[in-house]
Amino acid sequence: IKGLGMPLWSYRNYDRTFKLMIDLKTPLHPTIDRLIAKLKKYPEVFVIIDKTNGNYGSCINAGLPVAKGKYIKILDADDSFSTPILEELIKNINGIDVDLLLTDYVTIDEEGQTLSQSSYLYPELQIFDFPRFFTDRKASVPYIHMHNVAYKRENIIHIRYKQTEGISYTDVEWTFTPMTTVKTAYYLKKPLYKYLLGRAGQTVNPKTLMKNMYSMEKLSFSLIDKYNTCYAHLTPLYQKYLFYRAVVEVSRIYRLYLAYKNTDTQALIKFDAQIEQLNQDIYKHTEGLTINRYLKYIKVWRDNKNRKCIYPFLRYNLKLNNCMRAFFSSQNK
Repeated sequence: IKGLGMPLWSYRNYDRTFKLMIDLKTPLHPTIDRLIAKLKKYPEVFVIIDKTNGNYGSCINAGLPVAKGKYIKILDADDSFSTPILEELIKNINGIDVDLLLTDYVTIDEEGQTLSQSSYLYPELQIFDFPRFFTDRKASVPYIHMHNVAYKRENIIHIRYKQTEGISYTDVEWTFTPMTTVKTAYYLKKPLYKYLLGRAGQTVNPKTLMKNMYSMEKLSFSLIDKYNTCYAHLTPLYQKYLFYRAVVEVSRIYRLYLAYKNTDTQALIKFDAQIEQLNQDIYKHTEGLTINRYLKYIKVWRDNKNRKCIYPFLRYNLKLNNCMRAFFSSQNK
């Protein structure tokens, strides 16, 4: 509730329409009542969608059919946009036509202090061919986030996009199959999106992650299923993009289990068997994934999963790898 009003109220003077989706988990809180009453005074800017809770994906599915703008961008309730950068982006794209708008994002704490910032090696302030970057490791396309993107709305409607409902973490899907509609892009190398990190109860909180392994596993299965379904209709570049996006999410679950939940060996064994059943190529590819430069941690686990001594060894190395990544990330700020 605290975060919901902050990103929205500052846009009341815009002459363009923003879509507000209220996801009702409980009867409306008085603070939400007051916010909605204020927003209703600006019907040319805000459209209220009053719906029952279906988690993140249901908000997207409810908003897409009523959205009217040329481009559509998601703003989570915890987060906010930089108003000056938003105004600059709107000014810059006036008169151009692309499939994807790209911007940077910053991670902030509850005091608004910047913790980190993302940037990408794309051509700036010009229309460019985006798929050619799909296999460019320096461009980091497989790691692009929903915070970075705004799609041409008609493309998303054309593929009849539906996001998985009822689970968390489905924002990953927003940069999965929708990317197969992208041919041209425009990049403004400025942090439009402010991603709040650190609020108690957030789904990205490590303790919350461990409680939501079911959602993460279901998401991985959904990505592989989507990949399998559309593979034959895609060019090799799009096939590679979806493949590596799926691998990134699948490998995340192995790391979480082995680093933080390695007492639940049967759950990981069951997950591993499901991945093998869904897609042999993805399953085999994960065996080559390494940490600390040399350790093929998934292969080592598969070869020794019934030996208790392997779990402390992998837990230590994965946590060491996490510490090293955090250290080098802090040095690059």
